[in-house]
Amino acid sequence: MNKINNTISINSSIKEALSKMTNLGEKCLLVVDKNQFIGTLSDGDIRKALLKNISLNKKIKNIYNKNSYYIFKKNYNEENLKKTFLNKKFDIIPILNDDKSIYKIIKWDEIFKIKRKK
Repeated sequence: MNKINNTISINSSIKEALSKMTNLGEKCLLVVDKNQFIGTLSDGDIRKALLKNISLNKKIKNIYNKNSYYIFKKNYNEENLKKTFLNKKFDIIPILNDDKSIYKIIKWDEIFKIKRKK
């Protein structure tokens, strides 16, 4: 299994998150604490924080989405995943092991076999 690069620690700063998103070319990161998935952090979450004048040096722990959608590996089904992507308009959906560690990340363009323009 490949190392999942789209993760960021809950103790990271907003600036670190922005830098990671830029380097990866991603709009969303998975927030982890002690190797367990606890939520997502999108570029929109960061924009909202900046508009509230929250410093780039502040930790992401107060701005990430704690109610993020995920699926356990045992419940993974590609057809249901397609419906979820279409209905909810998600960019990514994390697939988790039973212990809430990240098994893999499914992206919209992977599930619909779309090539993204660079």
